[in-house]
Amino acid sequence: MAFDRHVVVDARLAQASGIGTYVRNVVPGLATLAPTWRFTLILDGSDAAEWATFPNATVVRTSVRIFTVREQIVLPALVPRDADLYWATHYNFPLLLRKPLLVTIHDLGHLRLPEYTKSVAKRSYAQFMFTMARKRAAGLLFDSQFTRNEFDTLVGASNGNSAVVHLGVNAAWFEVTQDHSPLDEPYFLYVGNIKPHKNLHTLLTAFEQVSKSMNVRLVLIGRSENFRTADPSIQARVASLPKVSMLGEVDGATVRRYVRHATSLVLPSIYEGFGFPPLEAMAAGCPAIVSRAGSLPEVCGDAAKYFDAKDAGELARAMLAMANDAGARKVLVALGRAHARRFDWNVTAAQTHRMLAKVMGAGA
Repeated sequence: MAFDRHVVVDARLAQASGIGTYVRNVVPGLATLAPTWRFTLILDGSDAAEWATFPNATVVRTSVRIFTVREQIVLPALVPRDADLYWATHYNFPLLLRKPLLVTIHDLGHLRLPEYTKSVAKRSYAQFMFTMARKRAAGLLFDSQFTRNEFDTLVGASNGNSAVVHLGVNAAWFEVTQDHSPLDEPYFLYVGNIKPHKNLHTLLTAFEQVSKSMNVRLVLIGRSENFRTADPSIQARVASLPKVSMLGEVDGATVRRYVRHATSLVLPSIYEGFGFPPLEAMAAGCPAIVSRAGSLPEVCGDAAKYFDAKDAGELARAMLAMANDAGARKVLVALGRAHARRFDWNVTAAQTHRMLAKVMGAGA
């Protein structure tokens, strides 16, 4: 079959959380929407790539790591000469590549939160790459209006070929199952990586207050190792607290089971470019308590209960209210399920397809 467009996608982070969820859901949707386009997917060598088995895709594997000098040398050589566009699904695009570029910007935490990115070299790299993306990219995609505003403030006004494309919620989160709760007592739940900006110390402080007045547990699910900005102090504090469990990474079905039966999901972050967990919780019928920070008010709308990220007392009061007011909780569950349905990966893929077509001059 003859293809009329050729898009190269840096999909090396497909198995990660966050950006990986984005890649695994958007790229197959694009391939379906554009059957006459050819997609070359650059994958990490360890990626089994079951998600990438569609007829108009070719897989190229590499072991080169992100954010390295070597990737700047290796990646241009992996791009076929007939490629019409290179889509960087993160901001680390190859500077030496002389092809039209589309770059997705997920957040600007490296610039906004210097206290958590303690390396001057890393902050300088991020600033340089964001600046080059603004100059070099034919198009920019942002996960939220918040992130586009952050880019305009911290880097410079994005060009005319930019768009805010919200992400989606997998259909599996909406499935109603009759499984039993994984615990015999009520629990609050955090889902996400264990990083400093996730603000888990505030959550732990709030939970200590809550646990004095009711029998409840706190469960933390998420990766805590091999991060450049990991927070080892969380593990030490959890070990000192009764009624707190740290499960690490678990499979998707297990995460959904914990979410479905939680009293509430709590996301205390001080910065989010989008934020999957509260939307996924809403879809599963679990109310969400989230901080008034980053993109969370934009993404969660009126379907979540909010608190000041720096106020453990306000969070504790929100958690107690959620546990003790069944009527208010029922209302929030209904609002949440309806709200989550507004975030559809098919819509994300269609909007991304329009931007790709615009950048390549193929028409939408």
